[in-house]
Amino acid sequence: MKKAHQKTMLFIIAALGIVSIVTVFLPALKDGDSVLSGLEVAFGKTLIDAGPWGSGKVKMNILAMIGYALPIIGALYALKMTKIDLIVFIVFLVSLVMLILVPGTTKLETVFLGNTVVKNIDAKMGFGLIIAIIANALNTLVSLFVVVKGIK
Repeated sequence: MKKAHQKTMLFIIAALGIVSIVTVFLPALKDGDSVLSGLEVAFGKTLIDAGPWGSGKVKMNILAMIGYALPIIGALYALKMTKIDLIVFIVFLVSLVMLILVPGTTKLETVFLGNTVVKNIDAKMGFGLIIAIIANALNTLVSLFVVVKGIK
């Protein structure tokens, strides 16, 4: 019976890890009509390039990169080890915290006639980021449950 519970928990963690990594392609931040996907937030995106006159771009966000990458690492670790331990819980918890911090840490860099201004983007969470946060929260709870209950 406990072996069946362990396999069920591994399946749930793997499925939610896949859901979380797929959300990188969905809208992560939105501001009015402007929408940025998780990839654009994580790796940056040039919004406008007017040559020597100026440019505007979303800067690369390392927290978003780590936040989107950790769930798949945690899921693969759990499947490879065929058990869920404290490391899996910590990986999902760190990912959850980093994804929650994404809207406040994403920066916009504007250059106009050689003057550079970097400021935080005043955007709301998109549905892709919300789904990723929910999936990571569920994975954190499932892995914590397994660690606390000691399902082997």
